[in-house]
Amino acid sequence: MQADHQARRHVVRAQQIGRDLRGDADVRRQPLVHARLNLERSLRMGDELGGHIVAGHVDGVGEVIGVCPEGDSTQIGIRVGRELAAAIAQKGSISLDGVSLTVNDVRDAEDGTHFSVNIIPHTAQQTTLGDLAQGRQLNVEIDVIARYLDRMIAARAQ
Repeated sequence: MQADHQARRHVVRAQQIGRDLRGDADVRRQPLVHARLNLERSLRMGDELGGHIVAGHVDGVGEVIGVCPEGDSTQIGIRVGRELAAAIAQKGSISLDGVSLTVNDVRDAEDGTHFSVNIIPHTAQQTTLGDLAQGRQLNVEIDVIARYLDRMIAARAQ
């Protein structure tokens, strides 16, 4: 999505604020003014589906644990809590701060689940992911299909 530099006002539901990494008490009292966000238009009926299916929900928070240039791209290592582990798969999709990406690899570690993604130059230029640094926290949305599978398995176990 190209930036058009026009001021826009967006309403965020309380549920999202509570799950969002910015959902601490201080932020709830003050709006996010001049905050850079990654926004993309929703698909319309009949639009071509050329990427991952994401809904814009926040399932958890991840932390950047490594940034490594690889040719023209940058490999980013992320750590998330174990509660998201089953929903993250190699070559699966994941959304970080609203940007849908492909998971390169994933492994479970003592301090959580680690996975990596590549940020290509276009993504780095057009989103907020171009300036990621170690220690930065990111909103994480798991794959929509993984979310439904998790729910179906849980319902059948009851």
